[in-house]
Amino acid sequence: MVALIDRFMQHNPSGLMPALRDGPDWIQDSDKIIVHVEKKFKEPSLKTPDEFKVDGPYIAGKNPTDSDFALAPKLRHARMALEHFMDFVFPSNLQHVAKYMVSFPPSTRSSFLTFLFLFHLAHDEMIIAGWQTKFGQD
Repeated sequence: MVALIDRFMQHNPSGLMPALRDGPDWIQDSDKIIVHVEKKFKEPSLKTPDEFKVDGPYIAGKNPTDSDFALAPKLRHARMALEHFMDFVFPSNLQHVAKYMVSFPPSTRSSFLTFLFLFHLAHDEMIIAGWQTKFGQD
């Protein structure tokens, strides 16, 4: 695992995650990754609709959208980094946040959406390594 983390940090010295490697290019941040994926794959669309009904576990309803793919990894990183470096755990009274966080990976008919989210899942050790510099532990 250490070799994998070292290799990742060579290509991504800032440690920002998630990061997508597409050929020689490295794209950092969920929002930029979604824009990149939307340009390459038009269907299924990941854009959050302007109007939606909240009738599912995700921001726009039953299927995850770009908003979910941006928010879910950030919540995971926050949960892991805060617990590891500051012994902070999200309060149990934030029931909707806890429920939302366990709704991933999405159980959707689209294998592409599942792949996209699973791609965002970095090993726990890689997340911690990426955050070490932010907490002054490099």
